Amino acid sequence: FTLSGRLAKLSPNQVTDLKGLLATPETLGRILDRGPAAETNGLDGARFTYDDDVIIHLRLSGNAPELRCYVETNSSEESQEILKSSLYKVSTILEAAGSC
Repeated sequence: FTLSGRLAKLSPNQVTDLKGLLATPETLGRILDRGPAAETNGLDGARFTYDDDVIIHLRLSGNAPELRCYVETNSSEESQEILKSSLYKVSTILEAAGSC
C-alpha cells in the first residue's frame, strides 16, 4: 500500500535546512526514528528501506517549495500512520531549527 503526502509552502530557509538533511540520510533516518534501515539510497532525496518491507522516501519537489514523502508498507493503516508520523517529525525538526 503506497501513500504520499507533503509539507507545502516551505520558506527558503526551510528548503535550505531540508537540503542539508537530505544530504545526510543517516541524520534524517534518526529523525524518522524507525531504527536502522536495511538500505539507504540518496540518489533522489533520501529513500529508506527497512527489514519489515517499509519504504520511506523523502525528497524536495523539483517545481515547488515543498517536501514530498512517499511511503510503502504492507497495510493501508500502517502507510497512513508512517506518512503522518514522518511528516510530523520532519516539520518538528524544521520548527526547532527556527526555519518555520
